Amino acid sequence: MGSDNQLNYPLEHGGDLSKASVKYRRDESQWLDLSTGIAPWSWPIPQIPESVFASLPSNNGKLEQAAAAYYGNSSLLAVPGSQAAISHLPRFFSKCKVGVLWPSYAEHFASWQHHGHQVVALKQHEIDEQLETLRILVVVNPNNPTSQFIPLNTLLDWKHRLAKNNGFLIIDEAFIDTQPQQSFLHSGLDLNNVIVLRSLGKFFGLAGVRLGFIFAHQSILQFLQSQLGPWSVNHVAQCLGSQALLDKPWHIKQTLRLQQNARQLQQAFSKWSGLLSSDYFVWIQTKNAESIHEHFAKAGIWTRLFSQPKSIRIGLPKNKNDWKELRKAIGEIETLYHTI
Repeated sequence: MGSDNQLNYPLEHGGDLSKASVKYRRDESQWLDLSTGIAPWSWPIPQIPESVFASLPSNNGKLEQAAAAYYGNSSLLAVPGSQAAISHLPRFFSKCKVGVLWPSYAEHFASWQHHGHQVVALKQHEIDEQLETLRILVVVNPNNPTSQFIPLNTLLDWKHRLAKNNGFLIIDEAFIDTQPQQSFLHSGLDLNNVIVLRSLGKFFGLAGVRLGFIFAHQSILQFLQSQLGPWSVNHVAQCLGSQALLDKPWHIKQTLRLQQNARQLQQAFSKWSGLLSSDYFVWIQTKNAESIHEHFAKAGIWTRLFSQPKSIRIGLPKNKNDWKELRKAIGEIETLYHTI
């Protein structure tokens, strides 16, 4: 990319089966949905006291304490999903030039552009040559959908170079929980010109709870709090989040389960070229992406199709029956295309 042209990248997301159900005349309950990248095993929801539903969200600090312990940093603000921070962050900065890693989570590009900033989409290898021209650099690490990791020493280099021009590095770490040592927060370095986003949606499988966190300098946190207003994180999310973040045995179980199944998923697509994998999904860049997506859909398997570049993302099956369906469809596609 590396140009200032508007990115023609539709703001679509996985998980919405309504259109698929209409198009393919299949009830939503009959789909194997592998389109989201969300862990298929959720943190087990305990019984929630009635008082949580009946009273206003609490200000007792339990959620923030649990988050500080889990993430290793206390300079945080709880938000109703990291998407809320993505939507409001551009308001904090005066109009400037913003570089956004591409391909990546399209909401980042759209939000900065919506608020009038000059936004340029950059492939990872283009960032170094463009960095001195930017005020803001936004990256997703590991990236979604490509799953590629940016090493910590590279992030530190970008942080220091941006600081020379009063610039900021924004790191979306929604998929990093299975490898916490890779997190910028794990480094223990200051957040003077770094903003980190985290989410309970992916690793904890609690996307519907709408809970995330932003780690940043206090001035940014105070601004976002003023934008979001009181009670932005509902009481149920506070209750569940504070417990889930402290459940260390489950964290270990979930990490092993994700990594083991991710290896199986990678092996299932081992014959396919253009394959990159994460602990949550595989991403395949191929000219046949649309046809492959269509074949999966006709088999009752919903995947995420991307047009820029032509690619497809497939999440983790949950159980033996789901694996059986997926492997059958993979075999049919491999027979159809011979080489992928």
